[in-house]
Amino acid sequence: DLVLKVMRHGSTVRGSSNEADNEDGGMFSWYVGKMFERLDQVEGLDQQITDLEWVYFQALQHSERPARSLHKALAEDPAFFVTLLKALYSSSTDDEPELTGEAAEQARNVASQAFDVLENWHRVPGSDDDGMIDPGKLLSWVKAVRAACAAVGRSQIGDYKIGVILSAAERKDNE
Repeated sequence: DLVLKVMRHGSTVRGSSNEADNEDGGMFSWYVGKMFERLDQVEGLDQQITDLEWVYFQALQHSERPARSLHKALAEDPAFFVTLLKALYSSSTDDEPELTGEAAEQARNVASQAFDVLENWHRVPGSDDDGMIDPGKLLSWVKAVRAACAAVGRSQIGDYKIGVILSAAERKDNE
């Protein structure tokens, strides 16, 4: 698909070096949202859309089309959730090597993005597109996240972030 090729192209991802283009971020976000709406209509691009939503997350924040595939991936893939926690929070058990130079800058950028993605995420694990929660899927996700967080020294922050996302669950009138 041509839209997919354009969105993956380095010049699109990096943005323009033209100052006038960069000052009009609202239009860029609008166009990015429209490009994602086009991609949403193509079957079989789920993982590619999720990957692109990570790249264009900041632009999607200011568009009419949210990063729903990225949020769905967090709600379905415990390993992805733990990857973002690892990017953002230090281990309580390991002495991780200190990064310097370009590696440190890249790690800061990924951590900043991980923070924004987690702060914007409100889809409860185990829920479907209509917000109905499958208790078995939710329990499985929570157990997998807790085990993975324990393995990488992030139990405390993992439990806290699980609580944050569970508090996003919509309450029904009869509850």
